[in-house]
Amino acid sequence: MTNKANGDDFKVYIGSVGSGTLLAHVTSVGFSSSRDIVDVTDKDSSQKRELLGGSGKLTKTLSVQGFYSDSASRTTLQTNHDAGTKDDYYLVYPLMDSGNSTAKTEAFEAVISQIEAGGEVAGEMTFSATFEASGAVTTVAES
Repeated sequence: MTNKANGDDFKVYIGSVGSGTLLAHVTSVGFSSSRDIVDVTDKDSSQKRELLGGSGKLTKTLSVQGFYSDSASRTTLQTNHDAGTKDDYYLVYPLMDSGNSTAKTEAFEAVISQIEAGGEVAGEMTFSATFEASGAVTTVAES
């Protein structure tokens, strides 16, 4: 079974899944997940590190690069970043599974921790942004 995503169909929205506002067409995306570990090594650990399972803070990050959908989207992203606003976002992208295309949605509440914009003469303005999730990231498969 192969799951390939067609990169030209990645989109980031703000708001509730299915009724949100398109912010950007994404050309590159990265997901990151990390967990803080809790070290419980003590003098009786035979000089070997011991970790407490199932503990520590779980952190999820989404990094995107792409094109703003319009000038209002650029303003929204920049304003939310500057104010440190926590808002609802979702990423929609296609998956190819045995020749059938379905959309996958990753929904999350997040704060934009980083945003950059750039462009070239006679070119489109591009941006990159990093979203730090607050709470769970929900995966919704659509048809």
